[in-house]
Amino acid sequence: MDANALEVYLIGPAQSGKTTAFEALVGDREVGHRRVVKVPDPRVDRLFEIFQPAKKVFAEIIFCDIFAQKATELAGRHADRFTAALGTADMLAMVVSCFSDPELAALQPDPVAALDEVLLELVVADHSVVAKRLHKIDVDLKRGKKELLPEQAVLQKGLVLLEQEQPLSRLTLDVEEERLLRGFQFLTRKPALVLANIDEAGLGQPAPAALVAHAASRGFETLAFCAQVEAEIAGLEPAEQAAFLADYGIAEPVRERAIRTCYQSLDLIAFLTGGGPTEVRAWPIPRGCSAQEAAGTIHSDLARGFIRAETVAFADLDRLGNLAACREAGLLRLEGKEYPVADGDVITFRFNV
Repeated sequence: MDANALEVYLIGPAQSGKTTAFEALVGDREVGHRRVVKVPDPRVDRLFEIFQPAKKVFAEIIFCDIFAQKATELAGRHADRFTAALGTADMLAMVVSCFSDPELAALQPDPVAALDEVLLELVVADHSVVAKRLHKIDVDLKRGKKELLPEQAVLQKGLVLLEQEQPLSRLTLDVEEERLLRGFQFLTRKPALVLANIDEAGLGQPAPAALVAHAASRGFETLAFCAQVEAEIAGLEPAEQAAFLADYGIAEPVRERAIRTCYQSLDLIAFLTGGGPTEVRAWPIPRGCSAQEAAGTIHSDLARGFIRAETVAFADLDRLGNLAACREAGLLRLEGKEYPVADGDVITFRFNV
């Protein structure tokens, strides 16, 4: 498993279809709540054709199916367990049911209320962490640890927001305050998307407008999909999947849409490596990452001994078919350590350690 793999954790109320959504995203029904999925990237396939190395390595994303929890239960050890389970997530995917349970036909779904229920769980979990830390700081301040005053101040600002059932993402922070909060892994500061689980009859239709607007007001994009249908299709052999997707009128599986949304929400791009006999590979990095920082995602030695980044845009390499032709056309460049890597750059790092 790639140590740089993006981790996305699914949360949602009971009966939201969360586990079925997880199966649609990972493509199987094996036992376990954590699965590694390859990030589709046709550029890797094309580089494999050009360089013909031993293997191709796609970027990876990890989907985790987290246990359901109610906000009223999030106290003490329950809150600690919930926070610990989600703390390492890079992003959250909140599954919301948008159709009625046949056994409860009289009850109409309320996706907006369901989303608010999930958001409240996150607020309550963060409140527990903040309150506990503030209590500990109060004790330490009485012992003379005045260096904790800045941390106390920013946490108190956060506590006010949380008690208004507002997320910590709405805090306006300076650089030092950001640093003070970074180690907490607060859940309401994590990027998130909403997975609107619709029924089969609604395939091809958007998510309920009220849910989309409610999610957007909180900074979340909403993807509509039918978990049951997509889980069944995802479990088929690859050769059969395209035909079934077409039959159901599904232009693009939820897995691809979710992965793309995660990358966009986190503002991630990917650079590519190849040209040697071993592998071609995609490496996800934050947009704006320097060439030296990108080298460090491969190995710290490359960053420490960085000399130059031999770089060509994928589109140029794809068009000309080999590095020699790119060099002859003046498209293969030598970039320094501060060069901002662009999405699709094919890079060979020159280094000396």
